[in-house]
Amino acid sequence: LPFNGGVSRSVRFDLDLGPTIQSIVPQPIVRSGTTLTQLRNVVHVYFNDDTLAATEATRPQYYQLVYTANSLTSRDDIVFQPSTVNYDAVLNRATLTFNRNLDELADSSGNILANTINDFGVLKTATLADSLYTMMLTDSIYANAHSKLRGSGLVRGQIR
Repeated sequence: LPFNGGVSRSVRFDLDLGPTIQSIVPQPIVRSGTTLTQLRNVVHVYFNDDTLAATEATRPQYYQLVYTANSLTSRDDIVFQPSTVNYDAVLNRATLTFNRNLDELADSSGNILANTINDFGVLKTATLADSLYTMMLTDSIYANAHSKLRGSGLVRGQIR
């Protein structure tokens, strides 16, 4: 038997979805004047334009950084939670701050788990030429950071 006697039927419904993560920026680079500095113990999480309750968005237990040991099982995963979370409603951004730099997170034996900064060698800051600084303030710039180990690019994205 055809559904509804073969007569089409439309039903309107709305989905009340939770906020969506638009992007995650580990160890973001911030600007102070013409100097750029990397926040090595911070992760920025950007949400869509949904309204978040600040009291809920700042709960550290809602966020976790998981080291998977490059395996398909979760039995060997190590979970790190931020020590603090700040939420900026204007930017729709949660700033997760960890007790240690992300490239210094270690397992229970003290073995360092990540090697992101060390891939570049040493932490560097740069002073921008005035023309590039002005361009960064007025236009979107696409950046792609390469390293010896990751020649195709380790970090890339727009700077606005």
